[in-house]
Parts: sequence; structure tokens; C-alpha cells
Amino acid sequence: METRQILQGVLALIIISVVGMGSFIAYSFTRKGETIVVKEVIEDKPQEEEKNPWEAQGHVAIELVQNLRVKAPAKFEALPDAKEEEKKKKKKDDDEPEEVETSVKQLVEREDFIKHVLSLDNHKPLGWKVQWWGELKQGESFYLVRYAFEDAHITVGPSWLVDLKGGKVVPKNVLARVVMQPVTRIKNDEYYDKHQQVVSALASHRFESALTLGGALLMHFENREESAEGDAILGWTIEHDRGDLFKAYFQWVEAGEPTYAEFEFDYQRKALKASNLQAADVMRIGEDFEKTERADIMPGSYDAKESNESKRWQGPARKACKSRKNRDRCKSMATMFEQREIVEALEWLLTAKSESPDAFKLCKENRKCAWSSKPKEGADGTYLVSYIYNLDGSEEKRVGWEVAVKDAKIKPVDRLSTAAWRAINPRGE
Repeated sequence: METRQILQGVLALIIISVVGMGSFIAYSFTRKGETIVVKEVIEDKPQEEEKNPWEAQGHVAIELVQNLRVKAPAKFEALPDAKEEEKKKKKKDDDEPEEVETSVKQLVEREDFIKHVLSLDNHKPLGWKVQWWGELKQGESFYLVRYAFEDAHITVGPSWLVDLKGGKVVPKNVLARVVMQPVTRIKNDEYYDKHQQVVSALASHRFESALTLGGALLMHFENREESAEGDAILGWTIEHDRGDLFKAYFQWVEAGEPTYAEFEFDYQRKALKASNLQAADVMRIGEDFEKTERADIMPGSYDAKESNESKRWQGPARKACKSRKNRDRCKSMATMFEQREIVEALEWLLTAKSESPDAFKLCKENRKCAWSSKPKEGADGTYLVSYIYNLDGSEEKRVGWEVAVKDAKIKPVDRLSTAAWRAINPRGE
């Protein structure tokens, strides 16, 4: 009896505890919340990233280059041609122009120096530019300083590498070397004024199929959509970068947006490398092109390999071209035939468009693939020289140039002829 009473008491306590706990929980969830007043709010502010103290010293790097002292003639003139250079060598040393000391800043801003030495007078001047190289492998105290010009959409100009910690300035490219030693470098630097040589080497670069880069460029533009208003093919901008390396940019404007294919060219090894996606697209055309017989667009009546210019026209054409009536017309075509790099690039394009080498030969035999020359209306001594082709038998196409017979000046007149011309000449030519 006593044990039963004890158990009943314990059970009652447990029930009371459970009921009490349940009531407390219910109260906690149903009671109104207390209002707590916070007298001070402390924000957790993000810490500002600490800048490298060298990063803000660009102006010092520019001044270091600007204040360098160099010696240069008081006046620069156009570089002499081969005959004038030979005459100049025979002159006494006393006839050489006297050199005066000046600062780099004063020299690079002189109009005669920009025109006759840097050859950048037809470029837009941008002035002094600086870039911190502290995040590169050179080190935190290094800057790249350039006296900049803009060629279409590419920045060029003499550039120096500056180490502020050591107080050293080193010319990075050939134009900077020319600034430091104008007279010596113009005569002796192997990379001075080599833009045409670089473009010629680029255009004649051959892939395994024997296709040239010039031909690949023509295919690249021929395969793109028809040009719209504002589109333009701007051509090659060449700049010596460092050592044996040149930077080569083939520029164009598409749908109003400027773009370019960037290549790196090793002058000594004649090695070519794509540096951006556009250049890789052009290179892929060459690498994927199947080896085949190249179309031959040269007429059988003209032998470009003949050393004697007067004997290049063969058979009846030779006699016809000697007549006063046909002389200029023949000369206009011969001027284009001598542009072997343009002709070969066009041959590769037509090779790609033809079903087979035999199909192109048949096109020539039927005179649906042939050269044409006719006088340009209202321009005495200027001819429109075209290559006309109709490979599929349905649509005749042509690519043409204006040729001024007197000075053998050539001007492209359509999108494809412009691409062909720009592919083998630097901008400005």
C-alpha cells in the first residue's frame, strides 16, 4: 500500500512536469516579442586592398626617359636613295651634319625626326604612355614607357623598359634604339625600316600544302559575308617588338567594329605564330588546305621568268604589244603580272573555288577565266586591269585594279583586290 502511494506520487510529479514544460513552450512561441533598442551599430567594413607603392610611379618612369641626353643632327632630311648614298660616301667627313645634344623628349617631338627617321608622320600622335610591369616577371619596379602613335587601331612607337629601383633605362625596340643613336642606327641597325621585308616574308609563308599566307588571307575574306557599309580592309601594321621578334597586325573593320589578326614573326628564323583567335582562323585555313595543283592564271603569251623585259610577251602578242595602239594596254597588264605575290594569292583562291585543276584549265580554254584591260574613262594613261572568272558557268566575277602606266602605280578597286594588295604591302604603301 505504501509502495503504491509512492509510485502514484512520482507519476503525478512527472505529469505535472510535462504539463508545465508544454505550457512554457507554448508561451514562448505565442507571447509578443520584446523590443530591443540598439544604441550603437558597428559595421564590419571590408579592408581596402593595399596598393604596391611602385604602382603609382609611372610619371617618374616617363620623366626618366624624357630627360635622357642624346646627340642628333640639328635637322633631318629624307633618307637618300642608293645613288645619293654613294655620292654622300664620297664627301669628306667635314660635310657630315654637326650633331647637337638634346633630350629624348625634345627629339621625339620634332616633326622632321618623326617624318624622316621614325616614319610615323601619317600616324595619329598619342604622346607619352606608361604601363606598370610590376605584375610580370620583370619585377615590381619595372615600367614600359612608350612615345605612342596610332596606326588605324594599333598603337606603335619607340618603347623603353625602365627599372626605377636601379634607375636604368633600356631601349626595348628598334625605334627606341634609333632615338638613342639616330645616325648610327639608321645606317647599321639590321631591324630598322624592315616593314616591307617583314610583310613580304609573311605573305610568302608556305604551309605544307604550299598555300601561302597571302592566299589564306584572301580565302578568309572571300569566305566571309558580303561587306556592309563601313566595312574596310586596312592591311598590315608592323612593329619591331624585341630581339628578333616583330609584331604583325592585319587590320580590318567588320560591321563597324575594328578587329585584327595578330601574328608574331621571328625575322631570323622566318617563323610565324598566331597570337589571337583571328590569326588562328587564318592559319587554320592554311593548315587544313589539301595539297593540290595550283591554278595557273598567267596567260600563255607572257613569260614572267624571262630576264629581258622586252621579250616577255611571246608569239603574236609580242608584235601586237609593240604597236602604239596596244603598247599602254599591254604595259598595264604586264605591271600586274609582275606582282607575283598578288597573282599567286589569287591563284590559290581560285584553286580553292575550282572543283579540280582540270576544271580550271577548262575554264581558261573556254576563256571564261581570263585577264582583261581597258582604259579608264576620264583618266588618261590609267587602265582597269581585271581577272574575270566564271567557274560554275552561271555567275561571272572579277577582281580588278587601276594601273597608271606612266609611274606603274597600282590601286585596288574592289574588296577582294584590296585584300590581295593589302596582304603583300604594309599600310601606307
